[in-house]
Amino acid sequence: METKLDYQDAGPVNLEPEAEFSGPAAWSGIEPGLASATRFVGVCCWAGLLTGLVELGPIFAKIHFAQNGIYRRSPHVIWMAPVANLLIFGLVGCFLVLFVRPIPRVGSRLCAGLLGMISVFSLLLAVPGLKALAGLALALGVASWGVPAILNRLTGFKRLVRITTPWLVAALLGLTGLAFGKEWLGARRAGPSPVATEGSPNIVLLVMDTVRADATSLYGSARDTTPNLAKFAAQGAIFDRAISTAPWTLPSHASMFTGRWSWELAVGPSRPLQARFPTLAGYLGDHGYSTAGFVANTFLCTREYGLGRGFDHYEDYVLTPLELLRSSSLGWLGCRLAGTAMDRLDSVLGREPKHALELKYERKSAAQINGSALDWVSARGNRPFFLFLNYFDVHDPYLLPAPAKPRFSPDRPVTLAERQTLRDWITEEPRARTAQEMTLARNAYDDCLAYLDDQIGNFLAGLERLGQLKNTIVVITSDHGEHFGEHQRDGLPLIGHRLSVYQPEIHVPLLVVAPGRVPASARVSGAVSLRQVPATLVNLAGLGAGSPFPGGSWFGDQTQSQNGQGAMTQPGQAALSEFTPKTDLISPTPGQPHDSDLMRAVVQDEKSYHRHGDGSEAFFDLKSDPGETQNLFRKEPESPEIQRFQAILPELVPAEILDQGR
Repeated sequence: METKLDYQDAGPVNLEPEAEFSGPAAWSGIEPGLASATRFVGVCCWAGLLTGLVELGPIFAKIHFAQNGIYRRSPHVIWMAPVANLLIFGLVGCFLVLFVRPIPRVGSRLCAGLLGMISVFSLLLAVPGLKALAGLALALGVASWGVPAILNRLTGFKRLVRITTPWLVAALLGLTGLAFGKEWLGARRAGPSPVATEGSPNIVLLVMDTVRADATSLYGSARDTTPNLAKFAAQGAIFDRAISTAPWTLPSHASMFTGRWSWELAVGPSRPLQARFPTLAGYLGDHGYSTAGFVANTFLCTREYGLGRGFDHYEDYVLTPLELLRSSSLGWLGCRLAGTAMDRLDSVLGREPKHALELKYERKSAAQINGSALDWVSARGNRPFFLFLNYFDVHDPYLLPAPAKPRFSPDRPVTLAERQTLRDWITEEPRARTAQEMTLARNAYDDCLAYLDDQIGNFLAGLERLGQLKNTIVVITSDHGEHFGEHQRDGLPLIGHRLSVYQPEIHVPLLVVAPGRVPASARVSGAVSLRQVPATLVNLAGLGAGSPFPGGSWFGDQTQSQNGQGAMTQPGQAALSEFTPKTDLISPTPGQPHDSDLMRAVVQDEKSYHRHGDGSEAFFDLKSDPGETQNLFRKEPESPEIQRFQAILPELVPAEILDQGR
């Protein structure tokens, strides 16, 4: 006799046993079939939606208890995870109906068992620290006991599905509306838009994530990595010693948006930018500008970290089918296993192992950023605009997007071992690196930089085609640099960033092109800080009066003043860069500074002074020792020049937090 699942049954839910149940042995008494195949697939979809919603529990618990309310992932996960599981379970149901259920005698029982096992396994995968194999074993045990119990109470289970389905759908729709509604409300400006002064220039702030200065053609690189930047820079000014306020993304961007030092902002992986600090986008918006941001770094340049505040339009996370699939723990595991299989298949076939599943996240290429930004510019209307672009192509793992070709790496397919080295370049345990590995990584880094340079050239050409470039102030810089073993910690090379305040991490490229406002072919030799970005831009735009941004302009009050052949005068300010583990670290991480490794550097007049939390000090002459290999503090700790820098640091950082951190 076939047991049928009929959604027309009425009456209260009753999960009392319909027949005596004695554990796993009851499997033998279940007749094959769960009514029609369509209804079984419907039950699978119901199970997927339910597990997806329940899976949000561990996600929210981690966000609340471990991340101070910061998602560190797309906030759309609140609807994407349930939808992903719904689709996965629906496909599983179709597979079971087509290939398992027709098996004589055991097909229906096996379908029910597999559905139960997958449901439990999906939930266990969301438990932090639980390995997939352990979760699978637990899921098999729970399903072998639980599924027969449900089948022995089938009438009540049918009614449970019927009653709860509308509520589950309503919950999904509510979460979807919450995600999109919050995003819309966060980007919406209140009140009527003010009118900008006639003739106000457009402003573009273009940040190349993870580009160290000496890797570019602007600063003497042995490779012509950035010919487009060099050509464009001839129309404006190049800054020889631009210093980032921090050796990593979030505090550096926050400084560029507010004009504040890192110690003032105290932003970190669990601390967004505070609303009490005015932002460049908000100030320009209040003066009649249309404002938009397009970011490829979806880890730290996101709206939830406060960097989208003040923008009329801000694009950070991507919403693609692949990211939808990977939003659930079951989809994530499936993609990882499929990616490993594709790696092996490509290797066997002699192809470069390059596919959409090779990365843990979906990267937005510079070409994608350009397309979105230029589309916005062309559709924005007649108001002057402020456009912020963040490019992520030079950030590790230094993998070129298709169909870009390498310019400096060998002209041959990359092997799986080489590609795995690049994928894990700064995420693996600290270790010594071979010369071949260093060459591989540096070639790949320069390949990505050359690709980015091409795309920046395309973006500038696009602005010119739209007739916008001639009245646009363009600032091109980077948020921080990158270490390739130039210095060491604990006998191991420093690889990556967020590790030190040496020049490879804090010395960044900087050029400003502003026709009629900044002279062409100029170079600024003095040290400047990226915290001066907002003060400089509002000054160049003629909005400096009443500006809330400290630090002053890079050009002083007279942007046209020059001294000699293309050398511009620049006020002698000191540039501060700092790393404070109390706020800058997510948690103690291998290869990262320790909790006590407070690091600060003051750069001025081609000199760099370091003071760390353990009381150690260092002093370098960057002109004669650009690699910072000779610590002059050890030779003359009481020299007048060192004492001058020792006195500068307390002027930049209050004494009460100078040594204690934040």
